[in-house]
This record gives sequence, structure tokens and C-alpha cells, in this order.
Amino acid sequence: MFTQSIIPSELTEYIPAARTVGGVSSLPGGMEYYKGCLRFHTSTDLTPQQIHDLGLSEVERIQKEVNETVAELGIANKTIAEISNIVKNDPTQWFSSKEELLSMYRDAVYNKIYPLLEQVVHEVPDVNVT
Repeated sequence: MFTQSIIPSELTEYIPAARTVGGVSSLPGGMEYYKGCLRFHTSTDLTPQQIHDLGLSEVERIQKEVNETVAELGIANKTIAEISNIVKNDPTQWFSSKEELLSMYRDAVYNKIYPLLEQVVHEVPDVNVT
């Protein structure tokens, strides 16, 4: 625990001087700074709440996909850790060869990912990355 790793005399000096609220948005001008950071890192004008809500909806969407996939595999109603362990140890989920793995990778990169890149990247290199 954090408090156990600090000498008590240091703790008694530190705690009264510590901020009671975390996050840069609690500082003067902090919310505008935070919004600027979001604009820079996301390239959008979405508000912090909109980004948070988008994150929550993405987690929900992905969880739904995971649930559908594990149901198809016959391993529904398990935790993520249990699902991961089952899949990791199931030989039917393994590639049979290096060539099979590379073939699947190349198919994903060139036939699924590359066609979508121009939607998010201005100049897509036409260099083969495999």
C-alpha cells in the first residue's frame, strides 16, 4: 500500500499540501488544457464527455462481439481470463504452420486493413510490409 511505503513524518507533511481533487481539469485553466490535449491526440473536436461516451459504447460493442464469438465456440458464460485460457490451450485455435499464420496475416493486412487506411491516413505507402 502507498501509505506504508512512506515514512510517517514525511506523510504528515505531504498530505496537508496535496490536492484533494485529481486530474489536470481541476487546475486553473485545466479544462481548456485538457480539451486541447484531446483535440491534439484525437484529431477531433469531440468533448471529453463525447469521447468518454464513445469509449463506453465501443466497450459495449466489443463485448457483444466477444459474447457472440464465445457462444459460437461453445464457451459462453466465462470470464475473459477463462476464455483467454481456453482459447490459448485449444489446439484447434492454433496455426498449423508458419506459412498459415503469414497467409492469414497478409490477407488481413492487404485485403482488409489497407483498403480502409485511406479513410484515416492521407498518404498510404504502397510498400509491401511483409
